[in-house]
Amino acid sequence: MGRSRKYHTDEERKNANRIKSKRHYHSNRESIALRRLERRSSKKAPSLQAAASASSTTTTTELSSDRFSDPVYWVDRAKRQEQQVATLLSNREPQRFLRDLGEDIATGRMGEQEARMRVEEYLNGLSAIRRRVDTSHGHVLNLVGVGDQLSRVCAAYMVIDAVQRPLEEFTVALLLGLPEFTSRFSKGELFAT
Repeated sequence: MGRSRKYHTDEERKNANRIKSKRHYHSNRESIALRRLERRSSKKAPSLQAAASASSTTTTTELSSDRFSDPVYWVDRAKRQEQQVATLLSNREPQRFLRDLGEDIATGRMGEQEARMRVEEYLNGLSAIRRRVDTSHGHVLNLVGVGDQLSRVCAAYMVIDAVQRPLEEFTVALLLGLPEFTSRFSKGELFAT
């Protein structure tokens, strides 16, 4: 076994490893080819079974593409996003969640930096959920237009907005400073209770 090499750059190390790999392949070509052949033959049996069931795979693909043209799928997806909001809020009502979070920040249970990060995490989660609801809204609007199904998707917007706007107010107040946040929260200016 040779000595360990000292390479000055990452590129030198990569080039040396390429040369060593090429040298190994050329000196052991027959054994490598034999191993590859064995692997291919052992994998062939399951692939034959997969080929036999290819027709079932095709029907699955057709079914999955049909669901995207069904407005019920998009309404259900929007409802799932409402459940995601509830999960993000730890299954609490939005007003209670905001009050608890505001009290934690105002009483100093978390520092100013930690409070900003926590509010930002909640806002990022809500914006991701909102993007998915936007997708559902666009598809339902294109498929059926204005109607009952679109209003059910819009209900998800209302759930998100009930939390997102007050959290944005929390962010603004925190940017002004923790004392400003505390005074505005105690006066009830940050969100309606």
